[in-house]
Formats: sequence, structure tokens, C-alpha cells
Amino acid sequence: MPIWYFETGNPPFLENIDPASASTSVDVDTNISFYVVDAESGVDPSSIDAYVDGADAYKGTVGFIAPYNGPSSSFTYLPGGSADGYDAYAIVLDNTGLLPTDSIITTRVVAADNYGNVLDTDWTFTTWEGDPPFLENLDPFSGETGVALDKTISFYITDAFSGVRASTIDAYVEVCG
Repeated sequence: MPIWYFETGNPPFLENIDPASASTSVDVDTNISFYVVDAESGVDPSSIDAYVDGADAYKGTVGFIAPYNGPSSSFTYLPGGSADGYDAYAIVLDNTGLLPTDSIITTRVVAADNYGNVLDTDWTFTTWEGDPPFLENLDPFSGETGVALDKTISFYITDAFSGVRASTIDAYVEVCG
């Protein structure tokens, strides 16, 4: 054990985290974004790595990793862009269609400053896709009697929050009696 030791500087830190840590009811198509900031030597942009639920999403030496490389993904240098006027790197991860519903999502960011101080942090948020789709304009209506055997059956499937994916629709008709 050394007799005397000390550390120089502080590691980078995050600002403008969205979705915010511990937030709930987050739409599954919300992009994940954050700023990486360092108040002393500046952030080494090649050191920035981001992970979503353990999967690579961004690597500073490579860029965005599929499937987090969608059209809304961006990496932007913002001179003086932090809340306190420090230089920042803004990262947006396009995760449209990637996050599961009603799940706790962990985002982890690792970054170093130009002195070698390392940030390794994570935060979680919970997704929600809203109320499930529902049926409306049922024809024949539920419980109707005396319906002709050749009656055309029709209905609408609606989801006001995130829409309905046609590939997920299954309809069955059960004939009783």
C-alpha cells in the first residue's frame, strides 16, 4: 500500500439524459439520448461507448452499431453545449421498434477524458406501449341474434397510442350451434 497517493481530475459526466433515470411509461419508440461532458481536459470522443440492455449501441472507434444506427441516430460535437458551458458530445440512439414493452431498460455509457479518467455509469427506465388495441364498429354487434350465415363480419382494430402492426393481427371465427 502506498504511503501517499492522490488522483487528478474527475471523470466525464452525463447531462440531458432522456429518458430520464427511473422514468416510467416511456413509449417504446422513444430515442435514447444524452450528452457526455468533461469539465477539465475534455472528453476523448473515441472512448465513448454506449450499450442498451447489454447490447452494443455506439462505439467511439466505430460509430453506431446496428440496429441502433437508424435515421434518427446522431453524434454531435457541441462546443460549450453543456449546462455549465463545457464542450459536450450529444448522442442519440435510434431504437425505433427495438425496445420491448413493459420492460426495464438499462442504458450504460463508458467514456474517458483526455487525462484518462473514466466514466462508467448506467440508468434505467421502464417502457410502456399504452393500452392494448381494441375493437370497435363490430358488425354484427356482440350478442346479436338471428344473424344470417352469409353475413359479412367487419370490425376496426384501433390503438390510439402506437398504432396497430398488421402482421400481429389474427382473427378467428367460431360457429356455435
